[in-house]
Amino acid sequence: MTPQSLLLNLAKTYDFTPMIRRLSDPSSRAVARPWLAMELGPELAQVLDCELVGYHLPYQQQQQQQQQQQYFRYDVKSNQVRECEKRLASKADIQLNYPLKPCRPRYFECHYLHYTKGDRASIWHKWHQDMARVCALRQAMQTEVHLLTALWGSITPAECEHFKYVDNTHHAAYALDTTVYGSSQVSRLLQVEKSTEPRLWLIAV
Repeated sequence: MTPQSLLLNLAKTYDFTPMIRRLSDPSSRAVARPWLAMELGPELAQVLDCELVGYHLPYQQQQQQQQQQQYFRYDVKSNQVRECEKRLASKADIQLNYPLKPCRPRYFECHYLHYTKGDRASIWHKWHQDMARVCALRQAMQTEVHLLTALWGSITPAECEHFKYVDNTHHAAYALDTTVYGSSQVSRLLQVEKSTEPRLWLIAV
């Protein structure tokens, strides 16, 4: 399922009111990531018809021939992924398994941006780092690794410059606008409706 289809299906089944209420408060930043994982994990499993394996689990793959687990670690300095011991492995916020393909898990990482508060430069830098991490893990493991970002704030053309890092010819990012209903609720990230009024977007890559 593509990020666009994922968001469209979430919009049909999930009530975003609690998420808007909690994440509009900048003080929720410290707990937003685990809260997003716990909140969206069961919803994603239902939408994707998968088994919810758990939260904060190491990135791993089963070697089909040797029946052994491989574990992977992302190094932010080199932007490389290497095989490692289990205790050193990078961890995903959500792990799902397809019933017929348990050796090919699907991973999700969660990110929270409260764009109206804090150092904006560092906010965007951390988000871009998370995107680089997801892309590196996806390529190295040859499995599905996705980044889900809850963004609270206003969006103007200036902000869209930062979106080009995650929505481009290499990977498509889609955004769900929680103030819009119907078919126009989900669009490419670079094509979201600009607004000076803060609102919540859920972005999937």
